[in-house]
Amino acid sequence: MVDRRGYGDSPDTACSDVDVDAEGIVEVLGDEVSTAGVGGARLVGHGNGAVAALIAAARRPDLVRSLALIQPSAFTAAAHHPVVADLLDRVREGAPGIPDGVAP
Repeated sequence: MVDRRGYGDSPDTACSDVDVDAEGIVEVLGDEVSTAGVGGARLVGHGNGAVAALIAAARRPDLVRSLALIQPSAFTAAAHHPVVADLLDRVREGAPGIPDGVAP
């Protein structure tokens, strides 16, 4: 099991970045899958970890046997899409106390 940087037993980080997390997952998978010869790992991610797992799987599908995403917070990746933009607007309207500088 891999902790996200700055969470659990992993060292702290100054900035959270799902692309960096995804690259770390790819590195771990590359080492483990090729050493064990298991034909791919089963990735499970929650929240931002789900986004990192999804990006890692997209980068190296040959290293992934299955993918389970739990509440992936990927709205900003599709914020330009009209349906997602509408959802984000409704969320902002429903929470008027959130400062404008907070990202979706």
